[in-house]
Amino acid sequence: MNMKLITSESHVRLNRQPEYDSCCSLTIPGQSIYDRLSMLNNELVNIQRELIKKNLQIEFQNKRFRQTIGNITDSIAIIGPDRKIKFINDSFKRMLEIKGHSNIEGDICALIGIRYADVDDVCDFREMMGLVEGGSSFCQDVILVHNDGCEQHVEMNISRIEGNANQDSDLLLVFHDIDQRKKLEYQQAEMNEFLRVINSILRHDISNDLAVVRMSLDMMVTDENWDIAKKAIKSVDKCVQLMTRMQELESALFSDESLKSFNLRGVVASVLENYDVDFCLEGNCMVAGDEALYSVFDNMISNSITHGHADRIDVSIKGNKNFCEVSVADDGIGIPLEVQSMVFDKNFKYGSRGHTGIGLYIVKKIIERYGGEVTLRTNVPSGTIFDLKLPISL
Repeated sequence: MNMKLITSESHVRLNRQPEYDSCCSLTIPGQSIYDRLSMLNNELVNIQRELIKKNLQIEFQNKRFRQTIGNITDSIAIIGPDRKIKFINDSFKRMLEIKGHSNIEGDICALIGIRYADVDDVCDFREMMGLVEGGSSFCQDVILVHNDGCEQHVEMNISRIEGNANQDSDLLLVFHDIDQRKKLEYQQAEMNEFLRVINSILRHDISNDLAVVRMSLDMMVTDENWDIAKKAIKSVDKCVQLMTRMQELESALFSDESLKSFNLRGVVASVLENYDVDFCLEGNCMVAGDEALYSVFDNMISNSITHGHADRIDVSIKGNKNFCEVSVADDGIGIPLEVQSMVFDKNFKYGSRGHTGIGLYIVKKIIERYGGEVTLRTNVPSGTIFDLKLPISL
């Protein structure tokens, strides 16, 4: 069989001449078949180069990721849908070695023992992971139980790593060591309890002694020594008041009472009745608080009368969806603008007598413990307005 390839600028013709002289031809317009094949080969080479480049970039990113995760002090693991470990960093490896497990390819639930930090109960680790696989997230302080019986406080965080739509998601498991923090918290709690006991004893004994001194001064008062006795009695009364304030401050800082519902109008009215001052009380709200709520308004009203020399107190109470807004306005001498931002500081002193701001500091701490806030502004034409936001009782 004879074949002839005939080429020209416009076509390629392939002649096939069998013995019986028949002929067939193939025409490719525009370019020779060799040019087309060459172009296709070049494109394939370029694609191959791009793939190699992309693979190198991915390999570099994976290497950098593993180095970064490996240098983190938290114990980190990636868990597959079958609960098998796909990746762990060095910290997690050390944790498993401490637990006595040499096999790090088994079911993660069988390798780790956990119990709750606040109750003496074992955590259902499989249930936790099942909740996360269902779309939830998990973050809680737990206790890691080692094979040798040692316990380690950790913050455990489990979250999903989103994959392709047709694939089950992997889980990211992170243990953050909080053992040292928990020890410090325990020591602090013990020290606070110790200080509370000491303060209680001091208040009790000193209050009793001051009561005896007060009674003795009352019995010793005569017309001749009235001025001297009056000063002494006033000093004793100030000491008693300071003891009361310290008790209120302790309650504001360390109280663990649960909040309950209070009729705010009733609270303010009961406090105002203890003072010889004109007042106007408008509105009402049910707010979340405790017995320290009375101290809040007692301190503010006492400050307005004692230091502000107020003759009238106006209290307005308005409720909205989430908060109760209260304004306590007086007609006293007011507080200068340059010190208004400091009156709630515990070390604040003002005036010729250097009165401390412990009362307003107590107010601020109690309100913050309730989840509210307190500010002040100048009243017109004179005096001060305290603005409070208190959470509504649900």
